Amino acid sequence: MEPSVPMSVKAAEVTDVAAKEAVKVAGGLMVDLFGPSAKVMGQHWAARLQERNLAVLLRKTQARAKGDDPGIANTRVAAHAFEAVSYANDEVVAEYLSGVLASSRSESGSDDTGLPWSSLIARLSSDQLRLHYFIYGSARQALIREAAAESADANSLNGTDVLVPLEPAYALCDAVFSRMTDAVDGLVREGLLAGSYSWGQQEHLLNATPHYGDVLDLPWEQAMRVGVTVHGMRLFLWGLGHGDKHTDAYVDASVDLSASEDGDDVAPLAEGLLYRDCWSGKDAGKWRPGPL
Repeated sequence: MEPSVPMSVKAAEVTDVAAKEAVKVAGGLMVDLFGPSAKVMGQHWAARLQERNLAVLLRKTQARAKGDDPGIANTRVAAHAFEAVSYANDEVVAEYLSGVLASSRSESGSDDTGLPWSSLIARLSSDQLRLHYFIYGSARQALIREAAAESADANSLNGTDVLVPLEPAYALCDAVFSRMTDAVDGLVREGLLAGSYSWGQQEHLLNATPHYGDVLDLPWEQAMRVGVTVHGMRLFLWGLGHGDKHTDAYVDASVDLSASEDGDDVAPLAEGLLYRDCWSGKDAGKWRPGPL
C-alpha cells in the first residue's frame, strides 16, 4: 500500500506547478510587450510575475494587440501600471491599466503620454472605476446616435445629461448607498462626470417641468442621472485601449470599445438614454431640457 500523502502537500504541489506555469506564460508576454528590453525589465519584475494580478494585466494587454505588431510599451508607463495592479484585485482595474499600457505602445517605446492616465486610474477606487465603465459604456450608443443626428463632435456633447438604470449601478458598489455616493462624488471631483447628479424615482431626476403633466418616460423604476464630460470620455478611451485616438472615437460607432476579454466580468452594461429625450407629454419634442 502506498503511503498516504497529506492533502496540504498535494495542494502545495499543484499550486507550485500553477505558479511556475504562470511565470512561464507571463515571461513570454513580457518579451512580446517590451522586445529586447524585457530582459532588463524581467530582472526587476521576475519575482512578481507569480502574482496573479500582474499576469492578468499582461494577458489583457496582449489580447488588445489582436495579431498586429503594435510596437513596444513605454517602460515608465509599464512600471507604474505594474505597481498599481499589484495591489488591486478588481477586474476593472486590470482592464483599465491594460488599456493604458496597450495605448502606450510605439515603435520606439518612448511615448509616455499614458503616465497621467495610469496615475489617475491608480488613485481611483474600484467602485469609481466600475461606475465609470458602467456609465460611459452604457451611455455610449445614445451619445453616438446624438452625435450623428446633430452632426456633433465629442467636445460639443460635454455636459450632456444621461440616464442609466440605478439598480445595476447600486449593485456595482455591493448595494451600499454610501459607497455609491462617494464613488459618484469622486468621479465628479476628478472631472470624469459633470457637476450635478441625482438618482431615484422621477421626482428626484427632474430639474425643470415646462408644463403641468409632462413626465419622464423611463424603462426603469429608478435611474441615475449624470453629466458626461470630455475628460470622462478620454479615460474610457484610454481604459479600453484607444488612448492614441481622438476623443471623437468615443462617438464613432466603427471604433470597438469592448473589454479585452471576459467582457461581462468587468461590469455588465445597460442601454443608457439621453435625459432630454425621455420627456413625454403634450409638449414633448418642443422643449428638450439639458445641454444643446
